[in-house]
Amino acid sequence: MTSCFSPLLSWIISLWPEGEKRLALAADASTLSVGAARRRHRFTVLAISIVYRGCGIPIAWKIVEATKPGSWKPHWKELFRHIDKTVPTDWFVIVTTDRGLYAEWLYQQILNCGWHPSTGV
Repeated sequence: MTSCFSPLLSWIISLWPEGEKRLALAADASTLSVGAARRRHRFTVLAISIVYRGCGIPIAWKIVEATKPGSWKPHWKELFRHIDKTVPTDWFVIVTTDRGLYAEWLYQQILNCGWHPSTGV
């Protein structure tokens, strides 16, 4: 699936209005519960989405077991690596997150892409 992330983003960018070289991305983690009350399976979806007209269009994601110990850092880094060379370098890209920007590595990862980090608050 990850091999589709960059082509998906390229396709969406190709539909962007002529001369518009600004893009808003949102990085978000959402936890989901599925199944009957006694047999719930909880998953966390780590997603990077294009924000367009108030909607998020997922372009890169990773689904992890919500109760599994471990850091999300390698997953986020991988998601950004899959798409960071896809957006033309002359575009202005803002990446919104929630409190996750307090993590220095995430802030730096966004800067390394040549993009602008911002909290969504």
